[in-house]
Amino acid sequence: MSEFSVSGSNVVVMGAARSGVAAAKLLVRRGARVTLSDQ
Repeated sequence: MSEFSVSGSNVVVMGAARSGVAAAKLLVRRGARVTLSDQ
């Protein structure tokens, strides 16, 4: 996977299934503030 920077960014992840939760965890580890929604 290529490196990217999201530190300090506000991110919304739509969908709280396995892939959405995995994406949210990755973004948090990279410093983003994440909102996870399952609407």
